[in-house]
Amino acid sequence: MRSSTPFRGDPPIHREFVLLGSPVGHTISPRIHAAAFRVWGVDASYRAVEIAAPEVASAVARAAAAGGGNVTLPYKRDVAALLDRATPEVEATGACNCFWGTRGGAIAGDNTDVGGFIRALADMGCDPAGRPVLLLGAGGGARAVVRALDFLGAGPIAVWNRTPSRALALAADMGGRVE
Repeated sequence: MRSSTPFRGDPPIHREFVLLGSPVGHTISPRIHAAAFRVWGVDASYRAVEIAAPEVASAVARAAAAGGGNVTLPYKRDVAALLDRATPEVEATGACNCFWGTRGGAIAGDNTDVGGFIRALADMGCDPAGRPVLLLGAGGGARAVVRALDFLGAGPIAVWNRTPSRALALAADMGGRVE
């Protein structure tokens, strides 16, 4: 199956990508993506779109039809529930931060925070296999960190959070891999 990006000889395809979330006014993501598109010679645009909860499903559908995008707080879990095709990372974390439309019209998504954390550990020469880990915080990125640590064989994983109920909820949601 061919990807949705043009190949040599294909006509140029302009893609539109968005960052969906609330708030997004502080983000520099559009500038970063614009620079990357220029360097790679990709005919695409990227903009931040602040949305309210009732708009999530329609915003994702519109964005996926135009190319795709990213999701930030507080909608990563909402978008995960909307996907037609989810990666194992989305399934494990219940959160999606990157989505796109397929040629067949489905909405697919991934949680790239998992791979990003694995890569960061590798770049630092850190192998957590068989080692205990203390994770400070149970916010949005914590799910991805727990998934990555689980994949790498770390354990046990303990979570401390200023709101103990959030740490307990994370442990329950992640199948008890967190203490």
